[in-house]
Amino acid sequence: QAAPSRAMPGVLMPADGLAGEFVGTKGETYQRPVISRGRPTSRFDQLGRIGEGRFGDVYIGADRSTGKVVAIKEVRLPNLERNGLPKAALRELRALQHLEGHQHVVRLLDAFPRGGSLALVLEYMPSDLEVMFRTRRSVFPESQIKSYMWMLLQGLSYLHARRILHRDLKPSNILLSARGV
Repeated sequence: QAAPSRAMPGVLMPADGLAGEFVGTKGETYQRPVISRGRPTSRFDQLGRIGEGRFGDVYIGADRSTGKVVAIKEVRLPNLERNGLPKAALRELRALQHLEGHQHVVRLLDAFPRGGSLALVLEYMPSDLEVMFRTRRSVFPESQIKSYMWMLLQGLSYLHARRILHRDLKPSNILLSARGV
């Protein structure tokens, strides 16, 4: 359980490559795997780009073994291969991993290094509130607005109970399942 000699200040490096126990630069350890070995393309077919943002792109994909549709979010981290996973990225990954099981929070299914990016494999949500607002031709009934607000507040309450802030809450980041949840 020795810390890797390549550890850089402020960067957490995996103790055994990219999975298993992680050792921080101050000796802290993390038992749960943070990112998988390999590449997302070895397990997931990337079917096309569905979005882009300041820090990367989002693709629709499918799990080769189950056929399940997923979203693959590639977060650009230019120094990933040289310096390891930045502390902020590791914190976000660990937070996402502990948010399993709430119906109003998108689940992280896996994560892979990919060149200068970290690929996050997430539950696929086919729409968002912004798209719904733009495509709707009539006014939303009050009951529907209350329902969406209730779901949003349930998800935020779940996050806040775990001391996690969303920090980028806007209609395009409020994702909707095929059932409208």
